[in-house]
Amino acid sequence: MKATITFGAAFLATALLSACDAQPPSEPATEAVPAEASEAATLSSTDSLQITSGDFGPRDEMPGAPLYEENCAQCHDGTVPKAPHLIWLEMMTPKTLLAAMNDGIMRPQAAHLSALERQQVSEYITRTRSDDAEPTPIPWCEDRALASDTQPRAIGWGHDTNRNTTLADGGIPREQVANLTLKWSFVYPGALRARSQPSVGWGSVFSGSQDGTV
Repeated sequence: MKATITFGAAFLATALLSACDAQPPSEPATEAVPAEASEAATLSSTDSLQITSGDFGPRDEMPGAPLYEENCAQCHDGTVPKAPHLIWLEMMTPKTLLAAMNDGIMRPQAAHLSALERQQVSEYITRTRSDDAEPTPIPWCEDRALASDTQPRAIGWGHDTNRNTTLADGGIPREQVANLTLKWSFVYPGALRARSQPSVGWGSVFSGSQDGTV
């Protein structure tokens, strides 16, 4: 008998297109490409592709670049222990950063910035265009009550984060793992990844989305 396991996953769909001809096509006439143009089109890394692609252009030329350096870098460059470093802020969404600046913990520091400047800072950090459109409604289950009689185990939740679950807690023998099949899945609206490993308790699975939503 096959065992089943429930888990959530974020999916990114990629379309692959291919075409072939029965006869080799005739080679089209080509024009010589200047060496400097060829070099300009060559990127040294995927980071270079990310920061120079899209509508923004080079990251250092974005309107939010000087705003970040003047108002954020002094704390988020590693000098303040509890301030998230830029490499962590980059994994968030503009929505999350704007919430922190507009109504959250960073409101005092961002109070002197205009709404446009706060938007530019969020777009510079995430390299993602902010979107004011309403998010897609989440298809909630009809019964969202937590099972109060099913207390969470001391795994995760800050107790034990080694991501190793015993058979007594997980309930799935090692020999059955190869036979597991997908039971259900879900996507994170407006996000491409989870922010943390799931935690289980009260008959539910808790997972953090890329935009800070649990």
